[in-house]
Amino acid sequence: MTEHEEPARGVMQPNPPPAPSPPVVDKAAAAEKTAADKAAADAKTAADAEDKAKAAAEKARPKPEEIEFVARAMDIDNGVDWKNHPEHGDNLRATARRVILGFRACGRLGEVKKVDVPTVKMKAITWSAGIVTVETAAPNTLVTGNVATVDGVAPASYNGRQTVTVIDATHFTYPLEVYPGASTALGTVAPPPPPAGAKTGA
Repeated sequence: MTEHEEPARGVMQPNPPPAPSPPVVDKAAAAEKTAADKAAADAKTAADAEDKAKAAAEKARPKPEEIEFVARAMDIDNGVDWKNHPEHGDNLRATARRVILGFRACGRLGEVKKVDVPTVKMKAITWSAGIVTVETAAPNTLVTGNVATVDGVAPASYNGRQTVTVIDATHFTYPLEVYPGASTALGTVAPPPPPAGAKTGA
């Protein structure tokens, strides 16, 4: 039979071979492998961070010749014989080491991120009997005893760092002995910055 001929009628044609079955996926094993891979990646990240911190600490560590130079420089006018008074040199070397570390730390201050302290706009500000009452346009985060920064108010005598007493979420007071006059411009209130290490924002 040529390729253009039809098969003879009534002749049984062989069935096509069955399609291969899809591989069986062990979901538990796959999940275990994913967890193991993640743990290994996390461990590598932690190890890399530790290595980086060690390298930075080693780089900042004062070298003996640096310590000796600074110690001698600090003692240049004393005229003390270090051979006969070794404790004097040891004390100065310890101080020199701290001085070098301090200067190197100051050189890295640019890496410290500025904490973003949100300000709140004022809605009203009044003075009565030595007490200033402020209403903010939105709820603020102040608590009684905070030292808040008041800025942008006219007259300027209202401005400054003020220890506040909170009335509610949008009202607080602070003492101001002398009447500064009726306000002609409203300003903003900034709460104190959070303590070091505290997270802000999202």
